[in-house]
Amino acid sequence: MDTLYCVLGVWQTDSKGQPEFTRDMLKTIVHEFCHSYANPIIDRHAAKLQAAGEKIFPHVAARMKRQAYGNWRTMLYESLVRASTLRYVRHHDGEEAALLETAKDKARGFLWIDQLSKLLGEYETDRKRYPTMEAFAPRLVEFFDGVAAKMGDHVVKGPKVVSISPANGQTGVDPALTRIQVVFDRPMRDRSWSLVGGGPNCPKLTGKMWYDARRTTWTAEVKLKPEWTYRFMLNSDRFTNFRSADGVPLVPVNVTFTTGKAKK
Repeated sequence: MDTLYCVLGVWQTDSKGQPEFTRDMLKTIVHEFCHSYANPIIDRHAAKLQAAGEKIFPHVAARMKRQAYGNWRTMLYESLVRASTLRYVRHHDGEEAALLETAKDKARGFLWIDQLSKLLGEYETDRKRYPTMEAFAPRLVEFFDGVAAKMGDHVVKGPKVVSISPANGQTGVDPALTRIQVVFDRPMRDRSWSLVGGGPNCPKLTGKMWYDARRTTWTAEVKLKPEWTYRFMLNSDRFTNFRSADGVPLVPVNVTFTTGKAKK
């Protein structure tokens, strides 16, 4: 019998400098433990999963690679682990927490995560038919074949940036400019956005942000300084509030521009 351990890094301490582990870390522990079981399932059935995995991966490769998931196999490891963790969240923290976790995973590129988690619910409720995850593996193969066949439908749903002002990569931007504007290809969710960044290279927001009446143009009031390079993101792997009206998050966009000299 194998004994499994979870060795968790320490990123929070109490007033005496001792490691402090809080309830919100449980998802991380569950996630990492799941790898010990999920990865071997994917490996044992890799020959049957490879075709689907190789078809799916290019559609989400940019987001996967930002998380160091560099190939289809790692993507499937993470898919099964995250779907299992989502089952845990739904059972212990409720439906609202599960919906939030689903949104985060979809923003990271796992567009099929809610359907996969639902499929695992069938495994949970019919253990007579599926006594082990190994017995359930053919259903996983069938599932990913279906995702691969419909991958185009997943990709088309996401909103796209049509233009940014100042333009991405632009130099010589007038430092007197007081607004950043982003135009999307479809109506976005109102009063919902994530301009992500910090420190001196993130534009200083003056507090007012809004969508136009059609909710396709987003505006943020800013204060810029001359001869300075600004960098920020529209959404990130963690923050995903730029969403279409039907709730699909924008794939994170890196934005940079440089201001010119102040006009006399």
